[in-house]
Amino acid sequence: VTIFGESAGGVAVNDLMVSPAARGLFVRAISQSGLGREQALPLAEAEKAGAEFAAKAGLANATSADLRKLTSEQILAAGDINLFGGGAAMLDGKILTVGPIEGFRSGQQAKIPYIVGWNSLEFPAPAAALAAQPAGSALNSDALARIKAAYPDASLYEQHLVSDVIFTEPAYALAKLHAARGNPTFVYQFGVLADGAPPVLKGAPHATDREYIFQTLTASAFPSGPNDAVQARTISGYWAAFARSGNPNGGGRPDWPAFTARDGRIAEFTNKGAAAADVPRRAGLEAIGEVYP
Repeated sequence: VTIFGESAGGVAVNDLMVSPAARGLFVRAISQSGLGREQALPLAEAEKAGAEFAAKAGLANATSADLRKLTSEQILAAGDINLFGGGAAMLDGKILTVGPIEGFRSGQQAKIPYIVGWNSLEFPAPAAALAAQPAGSALNSDALARIKAAYPDASLYEQHLVSDVIFTEPAYALAKLHAARGNPTFVYQFGVLADGAPPVLKGAPHATDREYIFQTLTASAFPSGPNDAVQARTISGYWAAFARSGNPNGGGRPDWPAFTARDGRIAEFTNKGAAAADVPRRAGLEAIGEVYP
């Protein structure tokens, strides 16, 4: 069994990688834009947060039956989930005993082949927008100054900081930790932009990888063309090969190098095809990683 998922699905994959209850139930895993540094609450705190959510929805001393009766409008009105503030899967002590970054750091993750990656511009937002994100709470002015100095230039910092803090650096950190223990690790950056994507986009935004992996381009948010179909066949081929063997290579596709913490080579998917590449903005990612526990 190979498990894989994108966004919240990628979060679930990383959780299953460190779940003792899931050990042995799958032999390969792929996390696409799956965060990694989100915080999970212990059971007692999660129960308290659940009661607070129910109160916002107008329920006091709510039972599970009461919660099931909530309408989608009531749930949405109660507010968004804060993944970085404890809204991730809770640490119940059985299914989950530790979060992804802590589990990978201590070697508690499944020792299996693992693909992890991100899109080239997950959230096309200016750097200042990070202040409004829970993930930005750890970044004071001094930390931001150190991180900015580590980027190749100010424009890359401005364009990529939000995406790098939330998606790119956590995936990079998980890859380093997994590879450092000798586990087969493959890292990618998805940067294909559909033919009909708005010209204002300078990279692939969040969730636009899914239609390429499944070769369901008719479901794309942007009109696609012949080149999109070519790239979808290539990318889907990597995923299928990995599911079969634990290695995405073969079938005449460009070589996807195994990732190591030392050289950090990845596969980059662009409109020109797939190619081996260095980790983008690596010094900036390292600086971000120094800020977070």
